[in-house]
Amino acid sequence: MIQKNKKENFHRKGWLKRSVFKNIGMLLLGVFILSSCSNDDDNLDYSRNMQLSSNYVAVGEHLVVSMTKVSSANDVLWNFGDGKTSTEKKAVHQYDKEGRYIVTLNVDGDKYEQEVTVEGLGLTQKLKDLTAKTEITIMAHRGNTGDMTIPENSIKAIETCAATGAVDFIEIDLRRTKDGAIILMHDADIVRTTTGAGAVSEYTLKELKSFNLKDRNGNVTQQKVPTLSEALLAGRGKVFFDIDLGGRTDIPITDIYRVLKETGCIDRVLVYTASNAKVGESYLTMEPYLHVYPYYSRNVAGVVDYLAYYMTNYDRLFFAQIDSQYVLNDVHVTEMVEKGLLVSVNMFDYNAQISNNNFTGVQQVI
Repeated sequence: MIQKNKKENFHRKGWLKRSVFKNIGMLLLGVFILSSCSNDDDNLDYSRNMQLSSNYVAVGEHLVVSMTKVSSANDVLWNFGDGKTSTEKKAVHQYDKEGRYIVTLNVDGDKYEQEVTVEGLGLTQKLKDLTAKTEITIMAHRGNTGDMTIPENSIKAIETCAATGAVDFIEIDLRRTKDGAIILMHDADIVRTTTGAGAVSEYTLKELKSFNLKDRNGNVTQQKVPTLSEALLAGRGKVFFDIDLGGRTDIPITDIYRVLKETGCIDRVLVYTASNAKVGESYLTMEPYLHVYPYYSRNVAGVVDYLAYYMTNYDRLFFAQIDSQYVLNDVHVTEMVEKGLLVSVNMFDYNAQISNNNFTGVQQVI
């Protein structure tokens, strides 16, 4: 009998414990739910009612503004701060002057604001200007100048090119680190251009930053391997960039796009897709205002028609790169120009001449 009571007491205590813990658990869950709801209300980001494609844009860039929480609104008025307005729920605006502007959304009696900084000429406007002028646009390969002490694909190379006032574009090469960071590096192995050795993909960004870059003579400098973000910010508003993807697809385009968007450089870069013109299609589907261009030669069929199609659909100009031998000896350039395309010529064939101050080949291309 005593043993039975002990068992009953034991089970009763166990039940009480389970009951208490269950009630405490329900109480905590209730507190958590209430706390979560409370935090959602307290931290509600009302600015999400207006969404801007970027808060940092270039002159002539397409700024896309839209609403995210009030799509059913009836009374909508956008004010872009430069005297222009729109009543569209999703509108596109282009600024024609540098400055800081307050974009205002008035919707059904509520008002929301965000600031936009406009700095530097956008590539959209630059390409329009090129068709109206007789001028040569210069692209510095890997940011190289005549100074052999400056490492290729470095911040110093970008800053030096921008300071010359003669360089319009800087061509850069991208690689992806072990931890997914996008950096500037031409070779798959870092041995030629840094104090380290091995594949880029074997190192984290932090590990790569521990090495120093070498200059074009092989001497060690104080420069470090830059990320794509660092490079773009170093030249933003001063020069345009040519991102050379070649035929490589190992870096997700969504990752590259994210960096371009975060740095306010959507309208400041050309994306070179080499001989596969249609690689650019995935970029344009994701971002219709991005600038892409392929390589074109007699062996790459359909490129001109492909680009002409996209010019019509996206209402802007497109580049195509062509080797100098085809410029001099073929009818491709005539075909390209007749369809409104812009021509980019690789001058590597004349490196030896140019380094000896002989510009015969350059003049022939011009």
